[in-house]
Order: sequence, then C-alpha cells, then structure tokens
Amino acid sequence: MVGATLGLNVTLVSLADGVDIERVGHILRPYNIDSRYESSAATVTFGYATPLSVPSIIPRPDSIERQPLQADGGDALVYGMVDALPLVTAKRVVYDPQSAWLPLRFRSQLGGTAEKLAYVLNARELRRLVPDLAMGEAARSLMRDENAQIVVVKNGLSGAVVFEGEVEHRVPAYRRGQGANLVGSGDVFSAAFACRWFAGDAAADAARAASRMVANFVADGIVEAVDDPLPEDVIKPWSGDVYIAGPFFTLAERWLVEEVRLYVEELGMRARSPLHEVGIGRAEVIAPADLAMLGECQRVLALCDGRDPGTIFEAGYATKTGIPVWAVSTSTREADADKGDLRMLLGTGSRIFDDLTAALVDLATAE
Repeated sequence: MVGATLGLNVTLVSLADGVDIERVGHILRPYNIDSRYESSAATVTFGYATPLSVPSIIPRPDSIERQPLQADGGDALVYGMVDALPLVTAKRVVYDPQSAWLPLRFRSQLGGTAEKLAYVLNARELRRLVPDLAMGEAARSLMRDENAQIVVVKNGLSGAVVFEGEVEHRVPAYRRGQGANLVGSGDVFSAAFACRWFAGDAAADAARAASRMVANFVADGIVEAVDDPLPEDVIKPWSGDVYIAGPFFTLAERWLVEEVRLYVEELGMRARSPLHEVGIGRAEVIAPADLAMLGECQRVLALCDGRDPGTIFEAGYATKTGIPVWAVSTSTREADADKGDLRMLLGTGSRIFDDLTAALVDLATAE
C-alpha cells in the first residue's frame, strides 16, 4: 500500500489460503495492487498484548515447515516470513528480516540474488545476525559478508542509522500527535524506504522520508507521503530512572509489572521496580526502602488499575516531592477522570493515560 500511495506499480507475492486471499484482496483493491499467491499449509496469526509486546505466533514458528516462495523482478522489497523461504532474484532489493527470534540472511541463507542490496532491520535483528559486535561494526560486517551496499538499523525512538560504506547517517524519529499505533510501523518504514530508494533517492534521504511517513502512521494509522520537514517534531528520547509504582500481589499484576519493566528498558530508560529491588516484607522495612528508591528516580509510572492504595500513596508522595507522574488507568478515561477517583492525580498535574503504550512513549519523549 505504501508503494501504491507513492504512485508505483506494485505486485504482492505471498502465501495464503482461500480465506486470506479474499480478505487481502478486499484490502488491496482500492490501491490497484496486483497479487500472486502460493498455497499456504497453515494460516499464521500474530497476537499482541500491547503494541510493544513480543507477539505470540500461532502455530509456533519452530513447528512450521517453511515453503519455498520464488519471485523475480526489477526491484523487490523482501520481508522475512515465518512460513516461507523467499527466493528472490532482482536488480535492487530491500530486505527486512522481520524476525527477532531467527532472522535469516538474504544471500547466504535464503539464496537470493541482487545487483544492489539494502538491509533494513532493527537493532535486535542485527544483534542476532551479527552477535558480540557494536552496532557500527556489526553493520559493516553484515555489508561485507552479504555484499550489501546499505544497512539501515532502526532503533526505536532514537530513529535510525544508515550505514553506506564507511559513512554513517543518523536519521531522527518524528512525532505527530499522541498516537501510539506502533504495530506495523516497522513495515511502513521498510516499504517507504524501498519506494524512495528505488525512485533514486539517496539512502539517507529515503530513510528520512520513511521516518516522516512512520510519524503519520503512528499518529493516526494513515499511510501517505510526507515531504515537509518537521524539525519541531524531532523526538529527543529521555533516558533517566523511572519508578514503576503498581501492585504485584496477583499473577496478573506481577505479569504486568514484568512487562512494563521490559518496555521501559527497551525504550531506553532505566526501570526501577520495588518488586525486583526491594521485594515483599514487613511494612516498616518495605515502605522506607520503596520511598528511598522513589526519591532516586526522576519520573514515576503509576499503574492505577485496581486503585491499589500503595500505588496511589506513591504517586502522591512523588507529586509532593516534585517528581512528575505518568498514571495509566485503562478503566477510567481521561475525559471522566475529573468525575472519578483519579481527580486528585489529575488536579495535581499527573499525566493520565488510558493506553499503556501511549503513556510509555510520552514518558520516554517528554522534555
């Protein structure tokens, strides 16, 4: 759809069963995208607890026998697939491995051929393909091994780094509005980069255009060309200590704290968790230790579902001591907070969100 939006003739080559073909055809029809499908042995589904979660894949990837999928063309955007082994011969290829658990190399493992090859992948995939090296060394090692002219490493809120020979170009991430539509944003980046690179743009310019298109997609789900510069919307990630205030007395509560701790770290901040650093014990021991740790942090993330008294107390303590609070409550919307039981948080300056991902992104990017 990105290519069609930018005015290119696009053919989709993939695996699908009958139901999928009809569903995808309905989606592609307004964009005049041609398609060719090979029969799929299994329909693969991806489930996300949040847009930041590692997806659950059904069936399990290690239980799927991958089918060969061949395609030839002048220019090709190739995504790694759970159920297929794409074998592509093209003049120019942009390859996105699309797998944090088992990424494959385009030339040496998939057997693809290209006159010019660009890798577009995230930092985690690069570490899997080239372990034990810093990003720059790993990117250049991949370029040498795969005879690739370009490696673009997507690095979340920090933007992307374009490696071309010995030259590095840093491309910022942009933000438009408060949206947090992150699922699919990496796909949009790769597609937009491919379209602009195929059209003759320099790799760094193509990456900047892709980053701007992702900003629109994340904000409102719209995929469209964005050519205007957005210097005022460049994201400047914050990387301080975050105190995670939230109950952890049930399995569901502990699961949420574990997930949030992981998300905070992956967004470039340092997670400080009472569950992990203090634990559970006598009140006269735990309370002072928790508050001492809270005082070492610059921001508080309060998980307010359930209205746990300890969490509300910690949010109030943080506010009193001048530490800003980001409160997440999926059961009370901000529009109703002034009428509900979050009015004290709202009235004392806490930022209240009904979406965890939106809260985390704002937490990581607010000045």
